[in-house]
Amino acid sequence: MRAVFVSLLLLAGCATTPGPVSSPAFPSLVAAAVPNAMIYGPSMWTPNSRQIAEFQNTSGAVAAMPWKDGVTAITHDGLSFMEWDAHENAYVVTRRFERDAITASLVTQGRSCALVVQEIDTATFHVFDFVRGVMNDCAKARDALAALG
Repeated sequence: MRAVFVSLLLLAGCATTPGPVSSPAFPSLVAAAVPNAMIYGPSMWTPNSRQIAEFQNTSGAVAAMPWKDGVTAITHDGLSFMEWDAHENAYVVTRRFERDAITASLVTQGRSCALVVQEIDTATFHVFDFVRGVMNDCAKARDALAALG
């Protein structure tokens, strides 16, 4: 129940949208921005986070951490985060992480989990929380970790 509450709280506070994720055109919109995406889905990205322990040990306080709504895509070359550009009706890649420049892991809290990417050269962490509706999509986070592994 706590995971549902946290996800609802996070989604209710969002000012942006991850785009048309339930549209039949979603796969082609993702492919236009990130060709060869193996795994992709709506997500929340907490950039430049050095507080992984706080993320893992909080309950409702997670909502206080800054995040961006969008879509995370995994390719053979790494991870891309996209945001929806309503004026262009397209996804725009706002950050790309090359596979050889990162390490990836999974952080869990109860039944929820998120993909954590650490930049090797700066030791900066980025948290990617895949979502399905208002629920955390832990299976997708695990698939993304396996693909990056």
